[in-house]
Amino acid sequence: MARAWIALGGNLGNVPQTFRAACLSLSRQPELELIRSSGIYRTAPVGDDAGSAFFNAATAWETALSPLELLQRLQQAEDAAGRTRDLRWGPRPLDLDLIQFGDTIVQKPQLTVPHPAAWYRRFVLDPVCEFAPDVRHPLHWKPWGELRQRLLPRPLRVAIFGGSAVDRTAIVATLKPAFPAADLRVAESAYEVPDAGLRIWLGPTTDGVESQPPPLSVNGSSWGAQSIEQARYVLTSALDVPERIGDWPAAPAI
Repeated sequence: MARAWIALGGNLGNVPQTFRAACLSLSRQPELELIRSSGIYRTAPVGDDAGSAFFNAATAWETALSPLELLQRLQQAEDAAGRTRDLRWGPRPLDLDLIQFGDTIVQKPQLTVPHPAAWYRRFVLDPVCEFAPDVRHPLHWKPWGELRQRLLPRPLRVAIFGGSAVDRTAIVATLKPAFPAADLRVAESAYEVPDAGLRIWLGPTTDGVESQPPPLSVNGSSWGAQSIEQARYVLTSALDVPERIGDWPAAPAI
């Protein structure tokens, strides 16, 4: 048996009821047992096409499934709730993301575990930290509570580094007015801004400094012409303060 964390999200229909129905359906499967659930949070939509505000939560499960088998079950639950995948980051009734699977690391075309963006997304961190703040991230080797704590100072110091000087400067100049809660800095390297709560790496520079993303850096090396848009999405998810709207009894007994 392995411990798996699943993040839930959605913004179409009665999302809390959809969460309950999905967890009840999953818990009826003999290989899955629901252990813990967070409260429900209202969060900002991420992406120009995401629609209205989202609801988010997190759950912990004991499972005899492999990560890929669990992914298949999660996608089946999404399909049953009416999820479509024709628009990336579009509105959805249900989104189920496998955030962590014990200490297992998976890097396959269809699945990356731990989830590569969970460590800087407040809509994941806040629910997860309700029941697992002291559990360590398998790649970053910091407790999830500490990863969340890094994002709390205001203004949040954000270092933009790597890639070209033109791209770094453009991101800061364009996004600084839109994010007054962030102190955006153009940097030559990851550690030029030592107290940065968030670092965004745009890829290797021409002088070869940091040819791989340093630890605790958002990897934006593939963003290209969409670097400003993608950086906006990262900042939105890192800076938004989720609103806890109540407890959510997701246990199978409901």
